[in-house]
Amino acid sequence: MKSFQAYFSFLQGNSYAIGKKQGECVKEIPYVMDNFLLTDSIDAIKYKEMKKMFDQFCPGLNEELQGFADSLNVNPCDLSYFGSFVTTRRM
Repeated sequence: MKSFQAYFSFLQGNSYAIGKKQGECVKEIPYVMDNFLLTDSIDAIKYKEMKKMFDQFCPGLNEELQGFADSLNVNPCDLSYFGSFVTTRRM
């Protein structure tokens, strides 16, 4: 029989506090942390566009990602979350 280890946490508070708690949990699992960081930061223009889009369609997400980044002592544009999105301009 295969076994695996799972982690659970109770998230409570505002978006920033939730992101901070998630980051603290990730720091406790070192082999997982690399999955959340980009090897190269996204460029400033793309980052700014994505933040604007998140503010419009996902209120609170930028604050949560900021809390997550702060707990890992990284810049939010280093998070793989931003690297997984493609932004295109409509003409």
